[in-house]
Amino acid sequence: MSSVRLSNCENIQEYSLMIQSYVNDFNLCTDTDSSSTGSGKMPESKYTKYLMKGVPKDHDWRVFNQLMYDRIDTLADNPEEVVMMMTAHGE
Repeated sequence: MSSVRLSNCENIQEYSLMIQSYVNDFNLCTDTDSSSTGSGKMPESKYTKYLMKGVPKDHDWRVFNQLMYDRIDTLADNPEEVVMMMTAHGE
């Protein structure tokens, strides 16, 4: 998941679906007894982290990255909102 980059995808939707696919695979393979969260599911904050990790650090995305990292505490558990903001920024 760490190697997935927005720049390697055709658009934000493809990127978010690829990350979601990895999250789904992770959740299927996680045993509830051995999960660090005890829920058998990747925490939303970790999902958001992977979404943000692949966003370019270039000039076009600089303002977006700054906004996101300034709000990371409030957005950490809302990956869907992060995707919506990415889509709005990318248009």
